[in-house]
Amino acid sequence: MIDNELITKKKTRSNDEEPNSEEEEINMQNNQLNRKHLQKQKKTNYRLIEPYRSLGIVIDDNKVVYYKRAHDRFLLCSNNNSFLLYNLEHLRLERISPPLPSTIKALAMYKNKIFTGVENKVLLWDKIHIVKEYVSEDDEEIVYLHTFDKLLLALDSKGTLFIWDIFSAELLKSLDLNIESFIHPSTYLNKILFTKKRQRYEEELGIKSSKIYLYNINTEKQIFEYDFEIDGIVTCIEQSPVVDVVGVGFSSGDIILFNLRTFKKILRFKADTRVDHISFSNCVELNLSLLATSTTNGHINVWDLNKNTLHYTIHAFSNISSLVFLPNEPIL
Repeated sequence: MIDNELITKKKTRSNDEEPNSEEEEINMQNNQLNRKHLQKQKKTNYRLIEPYRSLGIVIDDNKVVYYKRAHDRFLLCSNNNSFLLYNLEHLRLERISPPLPSTIKALAMYKNKIFTGVENKVLLWDKIHIVKEYVSEDDEEIVYLHTFDKLLLALDSKGTLFIWDIFSAELLKSLDLNIESFIHPSTYLNKILFTKKRQRYEEELGIKSSKIYLYNINTEKQIFEYDFEIDGIVTCIEQSPVVDVVGVGFSSGDIILFNLRTFKKILRFKADTRVDHISFSNCVELNLSLLATSTTNGHINVWDLNKNTLHYTIHAFSNISSLVFLPNEPIL
């Protein structure tokens, strides 16, 4: 009788009791995070409107994230308050997350894990389960995410950069640099290349800053700043397949290829209107060095870097929210 009672007590152990193992504790924490963030969906007899079904392919204006795992290629995007993971083989939907109470403003991937920026938090997903959250010190929305090494970098709408350890979720530091956008140049350890938000007095005086800054987030020191002296602000920066070379787009329609090590302009192109996105092709099959740029008038210009000329133009006739050349493939 005593043994049976003990077994019964173990089976009916309440949720308030301490977990018996580390694995149980992790599962309890995951369940708490899911209950905190995920909306409860009403059950319905119509399978068509369940979260893992979709009609058409609809995404929002967030920049998509390309990711490759083994032989599979994925595209991570969002639709208001859910993220969608597409397999690029026939653009098949692999995964869709349960809806969050708030809109997703930023996306990133680290190995097989997905990060979403929601309000002033970053949520880490394992498949469709929230396993960790990173909370910023401010109430501003997280608008951009980036991962490198073992760090998670998050930019909020005020221009503050938050840096977390991905595994421990410890906030390592926050840097008030007034950042508009940034990239981490490949091979540049602990460094970011960024543009600053325009100050109010600059807008009132009509001053247009075309500067970029290279900054060491570890030592918290600025390495250099460079002014392109262009009548337009920097709108986008993109790493090229060549080390030290980046592409910089401007509101004036200018596109400049710039060497970070020698501080020299390599090539310059001119589009009709503001440049919103830049992407480089590194496909050997094409036997061409191509640069694609999208503009506010809905055009995609593809430039030949070898001949320094416009290769061709794609008329999309709508705003482009993302522009990505797939690595080592002749696909845009």
